[in-house]
Amino acid sequence: MSMVRDDKLNLGIIGCGWATANLHLPALRRIPGYAVVALADMELPRAQEFGRRLGIRHCFSDASDVITHPKVDAVAVCVPPDDHASLTIAAIKAGKHVFIEKPMTLMIDQADRLAELALRTNLKVMVGFNLRWHRLILQAKGMLNDRRLGSLALMRTVFTNALRHDDHMPAWRRDRSRGGGVIQDLAVHHFDLWRFLLSTEVQEIFVAARSERWQDEAAVISARMADGMLVSSVFANGTSETHELECYGDAGRLQVSCYRYDGLHSSSRQRSSFFTDLVHDTATKVMALPHAIGQMRCGGEIAASYDAQWRHFLNCIRNGAQVGCTVEDGRRAVNLAVAATESLVTGQPIGVKP
Repeated sequence: MSMVRDDKLNLGIIGCGWATANLHLPALRRIPGYAVVALADMELPRAQEFGRRLGIRHCFSDASDVITHPKVDAVAVCVPPDDHASLTIAAIKAGKHVFIEKPMTLMIDQADRLAELALRTNLKVMVGFNLRWHRLILQAKGMLNDRRLGSLALMRTVFTNALRHDDHMPAWRRDRSRGGGVIQDLAVHHFDLWRFLLSTEVQEIFVAARSERWQDEAAVISARMADGMLVSSVFANGTSETHELECYGDAGRLQVSCYRYDGLHSSSRQRSSFFTDLVHDTATKVMALPHAIGQMRCGGEIAASYDAQWRHFLNCIRNGAQVGCTVEDGRRAVNLAVAATESLVTGQPIGVKP
């Protein structure tokens, strides 16, 4: 079993794409407990460029060189999703802790195999659903756990971005079968979020989407949870940047805007005056402003969720804690993505098996 040496976790990263460059590496550089010691990318010059810029000596074109490197304690799998399973299995067999970017896999049989393997190892294997560490999402979960909204009836979520499928985008992101499109790239975040926030499973799912060939540009996804609660979610590429959710219960409503420092709002069933709402919202913004200034220096709330996620992974390895997003959680999200794709193809609601 891999051990942490010299008070740092030596991390090897496989895949030097957009997420690694803009989300993972900046977060890891802000956390003193990590040392990124090896990189791999199919395009070796890209890995070498990262290496020159960040002082990382060991750069490879073959992922196995990172997995088997004697200095590497843990491996981050940040390649296109169709390669996640094989690389994760190889890393576990090499005795490395593993961080897997979402979605964990594309096929449920691969997810089943990983879930079974993870149960048989003492290594830490965590799936990278960063929203589980988002400050406002955690506050919202606490409120829901405390039943601040009473009995829940409905959740609505929206996740859109300005990204368009053009010739400059990697081929895999334009291909649903390789993990592209809004279901695998955007909706899978919320499949995990539904389960995380509501503490229940999805019973049935239905998808309506706008697609071009194998590119899913936009989708409206409806779900019925095991406890009868309804969920409605909207996902789109090439529009604007929005990341929000609302929960409705018989005692009130909860709203979260993931990109705003003051993005958490709750209200009771009783209608309040405009003046009362204005005072409350202004006070909330003023009280949160010092925190917001600090977060802005590091990239905002989303960037902070990646920091928190990586700190959690480090703590799990050092102290033996249970990872906050298990391989079984990853398998459940894969299962929902598979069911959603089946609904898209058939045009029918799909019952979700555990």
